[in-house]
Amino acid sequence: MHGRGPVTLGDVGEVYRNELLGPKGQSDLVHYETRLRDGLEDENYSIAMEILAEAATQGVFAPTARSRLEQLYSAVLDDVPGRISDTFEVLIHDGYLEPSEGGFRFPSLLLKDWWCARFRDHHAPLRDRSADERGEGSPR
Repeated sequence: MHGRGPVTLGDVGEVYRNELLGPKGQSDLVHYETRLRDGLEDENYSIAMEILAEAATQGVFAPTARSRLEQLYSAVLDDVPGRISDTFEVLIHDGYLEPSEGGFRFPSLLLKDWWCARFRDHHAPLRDRSADERGEGSPR
């Protein structure tokens, strides 16, 4: 379109990073978080954000991460295993995650990369957290 000749792999990468994952693409992707906030109770929303941050930054939400999440949240919430199960139902039904070998992953690499870009600088993997450390938006 700009008289530059054939599109290169570098062009595709630049558009992906700067347009789809950049500020212009944020408004297109932020509806995923808004849908969660609107559709879940506050506590389950916090759990969803933990699950998605873990899946994005670690590549998978593994069974060991689920066990650790249950331990961390059991100190502040009732029925944490049930809340996690309910939250997974929403995340799977709405297409955020899908079951895969070793746990749950994003079926959309764009959504995974967007979520990872949001959390990579401040998400501590669940395996590395002590009992008094819960993530962004979690009950304190």
